[in-house]
Amino acid sequence: MQLKEKLDKQSQIYQVLLKAKSNPSSSLKDKLADIDRLHGEFTVHALSAALNVPRSTIYNHFQHQGVSDYNKNWREMLMKEIQTAYDENHQIFGPIKIREILVSKGIKVSRRLVTELMREMNLFSIRKSAKTIYDRENARHIDRVNMKFDAKEPNKVWVSDFTFYESRRMTFYICIVMDLFSRKILSWSLSRKQSTQLLSRAFLKAIQSRKPESGLIFHSDRGCQYTSRRFGTMCREERVIQSFSPSGNPYHKFCYGILQFLTQAGRALPRPLQV
Repeated sequence: MQLKEKLDKQSQIYQVLLKAKSNPSSSLKDKLADIDRLHGEFTVHALSAALNVPRSTIYNHFQHQGVSDYNKNWREMLMKEIQTAYDENHQIFGPIKIREILVSKGIKVSRRLVTELMREMNLFSIRKSAKTIYDRENARHIDRVNMKFDAKEPNKVWVSDFTFYESRRMTFYICIVMDLFSRKILSWSLSRKQSTQLLSRAFLKAIQSRKPESGLIFHSDRGCQYTSRRFGTMCREERVIQSFSPSGNPYHKFCYGILQFLTQAGRALPRPLQV
């Protein structure tokens, strides 16, 4: 726990003792009366520590005040405990394990209610959601080239990438499109921003210049410009099939001419540029 958090908790405990009419040696009835009055202003943790009342006793007290599990105060307390358990366990625990933690603290709560509250709080196991997203993205972003950068005919496989260079404290981005068959740069576009619009300009220049047949494969990395909905729609309209390099492979490039062009592009272009 960080020092700031410790100091905040100690400060809350001190404030509770200042405002409470009872003290740690008072009767449980008097302490519970103070807890009823101060709850909402202070956390259950602070009330428990200041008045020396187990948290499980406090939760049971609120739960048996003649109200159901759906009582507003009860739900608010549960939400705070759920958030604490969720954060302390690196946001990877789901409802089952969160409930186990609450029960171990003496908090009687059903798994159904924990599930409902976590959904209401928009809390999900990162481990589970990350796997779902990873599987979904892999299904969408297929590598149709399979590391074989040796197209047998022109206009069968194109590849694309971005680079940048600086001139007079300004950054310029270049997007290029290359035919894998001839290693020829079909088009390039320049802009102050690395955007989908920059990619679209280079892509459409190549399309207009070569007018490829349906089924052309357009291969790239998984940058946000290439995976954007706008560019995906443009590819479908031009009857172009997208292909993506494997996830987590920054060096899975398209070999030969493309890297050489990108590293030399900045030196080859005039300076300063008017964009």
